[in-house]
Amino acid sequence: MALVDSQATFQLHCDKIDPSGWLKRMMAQNQLRTCSDLGFAVGTPQAPASTNEFDTFCNQLNGNVDMSISEVSRVRRLHFEACTLIVAHTKQQVSLDSSVEGNRKLPAAEKQARLQQQQARLAGVHITGELQPSHALIDLAASMLESNTVIWIGPSKCSKRETEIQIAATKEKSQILSIEQQTVKVTASDSALKVENNTELQLQWSLQRRGIALDQCRLIEWDVHQRWVQYLLGLLSKPAPEGYCKIKMDQVIKADKELFMILSEEHQQTGERLTDTPSPMNIAFQKLVTDPRVTMYVLPVPQHSVARPASAATTGTPSNSSGKSGAKGQGKVRKEGKQSQRAKSLCPSELKEFKQVDDQGRPICWAYNLKSGCKESVQNGRCKKGAHICMKCHRNNHGVTTCRSNV
Repeated sequence: MALVDSQATFQLHCDKIDPSGWLKRMMAQNQLRTCSDLGFAVGTPQAPASTNEFDTFCNQLNGNVDMSISEVSRVRRLHFEACTLIVAHTKQQVSLDSSVEGNRKLPAAEKQARLQQQQARLAGVHITGELQPSHALIDLAASMLESNTVIWIGPSKCSKRETEIQIAATKEKSQILSIEQQTVKVTASDSALKVENNTELQLQWSLQRRGIALDQCRLIEWDVHQRWVQYLLGLLSKPAPEGYCKIKMDQVIKADKELFMILSEEHQQTGERLTDTPSPMNIAFQKLVTDPRVTMYVLPVPQHSVARPASAATTGTPSNSSGKSGAKGQGKVRKEGKQSQRAKSLCPSELKEFKQVDDQGRPICWAYNLKSGCKESVQNGRCKKGAHICMKCHRNNHGVTTCRSNV
């Protein structure tokens, strides 16, 4: 909303010119509520009214009673300011691209008036501190009305007014060069406020600030948006079924984004104006919160990683059938219990007639089965060379040299 269409801005101008309130009451009695109304009530901004025409206009405003010189001067000044703002607004519309996001800003008086009206409507919500949206967030929501386009306002853009004030007071704006109508100008760059949403509580504050901004611009009612926020946050705290992962924050944000993307696409097809009453965005929003295209993003995801089986020593099954090394001291597992060619060539002659691996396909220690014996440290019946069992009978209390089995 521009200055020329803001009732709060018009009333503020009336109070500055006439602190007594007479000028504001007289304009309200004649249903002149904005600068646009007054600027075209007599003459036009391009063709000012003559002195006689303006005097006649003042008498009509005052109930066909002549005004004093002081009263006429106050009306004339207000009319002059209204015409000046109309000309400036028209020039801005021509020079600026209204499709640029955040290009239009609500007047400060209009924001304050809307905040007071909203606080009166939402008696149970205290719009202060963490809940008070920044002016940048309100301007972003109002830009939808200006361009008649639905956009997704992510949680990272939902800043609060308190942070905005602190940055404005401590940080100096950098100067940038811009070209407008073949003229180089030095302007102050707008510093974007990025909001952190690392926790569920921070995400809740961000989404609630967005809901207040949308309600303030009469796009989506606060209670409708709040029900959606509570639904998303409830999913974050809900335990997942067995075998599924718990809902994560990125899923919630994706679902929120998809809702607004579908809302934007459907709004373009209808051709309705967001300024209509009741708001078409508010009606469509309530239908999409249960749409499968949106809720599919917040479904529990199956767990991809399955717990590994117990070690082969306790289950009696190989822990790694691919031939790769297993846990320390377990040795390599041979496919189908076969001996490698290298092991056959290095095996001592007195042991070549015996099977070199146990029933599980893991190697057997050669030194343990020789007369000299094995001198390596043993843990769980194995050393680093293999299992300490007999190659002939596969028992663990003797080697081949002392085996008495007939097998």
